Amino acid sequence: LELMATIDTTSKVLVHCNRCHAETYHEERDQCKKTDRVFDETSRTEIHFAETYSLLQCQVCGQARLRVVMWNSENDESPPRFFPPPNCRRPPDWLQNLEEPLRVLLTEVYSALDAGMYAIALMGIRAVLDVWVSSRTSGRNDFSKKLSDLATLGTLSARQVEVLESTFDAGSAAAHRGYAPALPDAIAAMEAVENLLHQHVLLPRIATLKSNTPQRTRK
Repeated sequence: LELMATIDTTSKVLVHCNRCHAETYHEERDQCKKTDRVFDETSRTEIHFAETYSLLQCQVCGQARLRVVMWNSENDESPPRFFPPPNCRRPPDWLQNLEEPLRVLLTEVYSALDAGMYAIALMGIRAVLDVWVSSRTSGRNDFSKKLSDLATLGTLSARQVEVLESTFDAGSAAAHRGYAPALPDAIAAMEAVENLLHQHVLLPRIATLKSNTPQRTRK
């Protein structure tokens, strides 16, 4: 971010950069415009439309993105849209340490969140939980019974069972009951699955920490 102090901002636009994870100055590298018009029979007037596509490049990291601005003579200019869209939630660094297919599934969930497809994200979270739990239990029991089995084994606490059951049910509601969650609900479900998987990823490191820790000398 110190590089920004040397950037001439007179002809730059300040927008979010997914790579920098912050608002940075972007320079417009290219632009094209599409125009159209239609005749409205009701008002007996001609309505004009315009779509402006601008290629923006971050002046800190160099990443490019597309900005689309739509305008019509009836409603003026709409808020700009960006492609790729701003990150809704940044994937954690430990994501790459997950085994397949958990890593692929979770990566797609982050993409769904970024695209504003929160119901799809919840369905993906449900799939992630199903894969993780089923890989650690035997038989064809339903999800609640599998969670109970993991609690009996000591893999999960009673509070974790409660949280994961609610999260799984939200995903089921999105898939089968027409549930269209708002962003805060989708983020809550994401945090629940992140917390579970992060602990799973940490286990080998904690085992190493335990083996490296000097034992207390008994008197």
